[in-house]
Amino acid sequence: MSETDAPTRSAKYVIPINAPASAVWRALTDPRELARWFPLTANVTPGVGGDFVLRWGDALAGDDWPIRTWEPERALGIGMPKPGGAPPPSHIATDFVIEDHGARTVLRVVASGFDADAKWDDFFHGIRRGWRAELCSMRHYLEHHRGENRTVAWARANFSCSFDEAWGRLFGPTGWTSSTALDRALEGERYTLANPNGGALSGEVRIAAAPGDFTGTIDELNNGLLRVMLEPGSQNEIGVWAHGYGIPPGRMNELQHDWQDHLTKLFTS
Repeated sequence: MSETDAPTRSAKYVIPINAPASAVWRALTDPRELARWFPLTANVTPGVGGDFVLRWGDALAGDDWPIRTWEPERALGIGMPKPGGAPPPSHIATDFVIEDHGARTVLRVVASGFDADAKWDDFFHGIRRGWRAELCSMRHYLEHHRGENRTVAWARANFSCSFDEAWGRLFGPTGWTSSTALDRALEGERYTLANPNGGALSGEVRIAAAPGDFTGTIDELNNGLLRVMLEPGSQNEIGVWAHGYGIPPGRMNELQHDWQDHLTKLFTS
């Protein structure tokens, strides 16, 4: 078996969206629309041979994704770079197929070509988890805030303890205390998180996968979205990300400052 014939694995998603196919296509390919649910900024050179350039401010270097398939309102294919040292080819394939059902659309997504060797597990699971959360974000945007700009708060901290301990600190007595056991929460269930600085966040659970991922709506940010993610790496990182629609940037900046201050206190020791 040659190196390029090595076994691979894939991640698949089926997302029903209460929006027309034209809106889903724009959300996937229009730079302004992308910035309303996915990166902080985007640039798109359309068509096969073009590319996506996605950026998350100064926090991450960002991604450059070549376009492999471009069939408006039907199909999009992009290449996502593999980590250095991974076997060829240099990119994994992510394919989006749009099924038009009038006012409703079914989006089918397949990310394929991940190397099966266990040493690439973190990369595979990171992309799998990432698309699960980002596609949830896109569906929420299209169904509730289409055409609205968003504002973002994002706090991050490194941790050296286990994922279970980090999750316990974050949602324990000195962190964001929850009204619901987040490791057993179901999609659609109500939750409330008591903010360490005295406020509260509440909404409906969208993803609950302890000890790595939580996504829920936020009533207090005009039906915005909260995402908590623990990411492995040379330095494990925890991130608390929220976006709101119609929320003044100053309010989001205050949230980010408060959250960053508390994350630093929780994980510096």
